Amino acid sequence: PVFLAAVPDNSGRVFVGELAGRIRILTPSNGTLDPTNFLDLRGQVSTNGERGLLGFATAPDFATTGVFYVYLTDPVGTIEVRRYRTFANDRDRGDPSTMQFVLRQPHPNFNHNGGWIGFGPDGLLYIGIGDGGGTGDPNNNAQNRDTWLGKILRVDVARDAFPTDSTRNY
Repeated sequence: PVFLAAVPDNSGRVFVGELAGRIRILTPSNGTLDPTNFLDLRGQVSTNGERGLLGFATAPDFATTGVFYVYLTDPVGTIEVRRYRTFANDRDRGDPSTMQFVLRQPHPNFNHNGGWIGFGPDGLLYIGIGDGGGTGDPNNNAQNRDTWLGKILRVDVARDAFPTDSTRNY
């Protein structure tokens, strides 16, 4: 497991994200994991080095829309932030067929991938992207305004400023 996130239904349950790409639901009161995966992305995720399924966030309106976001590295190491929905009749299962890219960022190394995502009080999605790897940020990506590497992005996922680009839905 690499992250926990509260299920926003006042049940006390939590989403448990696993590096290899699986998200499960844990009921802490009895210590059991739901036998059905919330979402299984194994096979779509690279776990070499510091890669994997690294972040998860439910939309502020998850209770009504079932929308959630994941941050992962794909099999070639590209960072992806993806949007999904749950099945309309089952908020305990993500529907893999609803996947949309929010953004993609090539990442040159196996380390420093970042991965935290979460919604701020402003309703925007904050995304912590690693600096591209290597010891001491050798390419100075964190100081380079021309790359997303080494940055915390703040994106409005409620709109699409790039309607002709299927890999940029914000």
